[in-house]
Amino acid sequence: MKRITILLSCLAIGGCLPAFLVELNSSAGLTAKMSSVGTLGPVSLGGSNVTNVRFLPLRPTASTITSVSLQSGFMITESGSDYLQFGYVDSNGQSQVLGGQPLNLTAGDPHYPNNQFEVSTSAGTIVAFNLLPQATSTGYVFAVTLPSGPFTGPTNWTMSAVLSASSVLGVSADISTANSFDFLFWNATGFAEGSTTASGTVATATRSGLSMPGVSTVRSLYSTVNGVSCASSFSGSQWVCYRWTSATSPALLPGVTHRIDAVLTSGDLLSTEDGILRLYDQNGSQVVSVSLGGLQFCYEAYVGTTAYVFFSLPINLHGNGWSFRVYAIPTSSMRSLGD
Repeated sequence: MKRITILLSCLAIGGCLPAFLVELNSSAGLTAKMSSVGTLGPVSLGGSNVTNVRFLPLRPTASTITSVSLQSGFMITESGSDYLQFGYVDSNGQSQVLGGQPLNLTAGDPHYPNNQFEVSTSAGTIVAFNLLPQATSTGYVFAVTLPSGPFTGPTNWTMSAVLSASSVLGVSADISTANSFDFLFWNATGFAEGSTTASGTVATATRSGLSMPGVSTVRSLYSTVNGVSCASSFSGSQWVCYRWTSATSPALLPGVTHRIDAVLTSGDLLSTEDGILRLYDQNGSQVVSVSLGGLQFCYEAYVGTTAYVFFSLPINLHGNGWSFRVYAIPTSSMRSLGD
């Protein structure tokens, strides 16, 4: 296999970086097909024992991808527990970090994240959902006054209290409705879907009586967009996936044996399990399988009227902190990443 070597000079944001960075090299095959929307860093994230670094940029408000400017975002690290911070570029072009919020919440099944983070369409807002144990499904709302703080929160609300005796199993940010989230829950009649605001004060059921044998009633990954929904659950030593629409009942997709992270507006199902980008069509047939090379899926969002999938690339500067690059690709072009 031919090795791609990337040489770097001084960057406009972040100063001079080492001549070779393995993260940039590993992801180059994919990022060459994407639009670069900016870099944040270097920033210090608080020690050498930080692991599983993630970066979620604020959702874009620009009308074109060339107008998107990366100015800030949320950083999630692990050091015994999840730790939430906010980074931004100041008026001098330097990257800064605001405070930190430790989330010492109940650990979950190892196949699921302890906490699920969703960046709201409300400017400067992120919600951390702790969905285990099911009896205390809770949302923690954090907010930043843009551009540079303060960073406040959490404001707590219990989703299962809003829904009486129901248990919330999975949450999905609604990319088409501002400040709104959809969720999958379990009640006496089976699985159901609903929606809520980021404050958690309003929750409504939109469809009930969904049958999905094999899907966990404790925790499932859930995504929905444009009337297409998906539940992904680890059961019997493997992942199972059900897909349904607003007009059809859930159907098992036997060809989908990996964790599904999102339903895209194209109808394709996206998985990033084990650092592999996999796309499945609406019938569950795999159409893409390629290494992410360190890229992390952030979310799908509209830029103007075009849907884009956003990825971030955490770069370990080995003693000099971390830097984060963000890339985007039109959802309609996602399958080209497998070419």
